[in-house]
Amino acid sequence: VMVYTYPGGISGRTKKTSTSGCGSCHTQNAAITSAITGPDTVTAGATVNFTVTITRSGSNAKAGMDIATRLGTLGVGPSSAYLQLSSGELIQKQALNLTSGTFTCQFAYTAPAAAGTDTIWLTSAVGHSNGWNWGTEKRVIVRSLTTVNNENTPVQFKLNQNYPNPFN
Repeated sequence: VMVYTYPGGISGRTKKTSTSGCGSCHTQNAAITSAITGPDTVTAGATVNFTVTITRSGSNAKAGMDIATRLGTLGVGPSSAYLQLSSGELIQKQALNLTSGTFTCQFAYTAPAAAGTDTIWLTSAVGHSNGWNWGTEKRVIVRSLTTVNNENTPVQFKLNQNYPNPFN
C-alpha cells in the first residue's frame, strides 16, 4: 500500500514560487518527466488549451502536478475531472493514475490583455517514494490583435458608354 502525502494536490511548488519544488516530502528524480505542449503564440486575451504529459518509466503509480503562470490565467478546461484551481494554480483533484507510466490531460490558459512574453511552469510528482521533477517551462508570446485595412475597396463606380457594340 502506498501513501500519498497530498492526494488532493498542493499549490506553490513550481519555479514561480519555490526553489525546492516538492522537496519538502519527496526527493527529486530525473526519471520523472513532464512537459506542456500547445501554441507558442497567443492573441492577447484569448483562451487556448495546452496539454500536460507526465511520464515515469515502468511506473503504474499515482501522480500529482502543479501548474502556474506568471501573467496569464489558468482554468481546468477539458480536464475538469482531474484538475482544480488552488491559489491561482492548477493542481490535481486526486492522485492521478499513471497507467502504462503516462498521464495526459488538458488545461485552459487565458493570455493577459497586454502583449509580451508569459511563462507557464509545471512540477510533477509520482507516488511518495518515486519522487518529483520540474517539468519543461512553456514560453508563450502574447501578441496584440491587429486590424486589417482592406485597401482593395472601390472608391467609386462608373459605367461608360458601351462602344463599340459588342464590347468587353
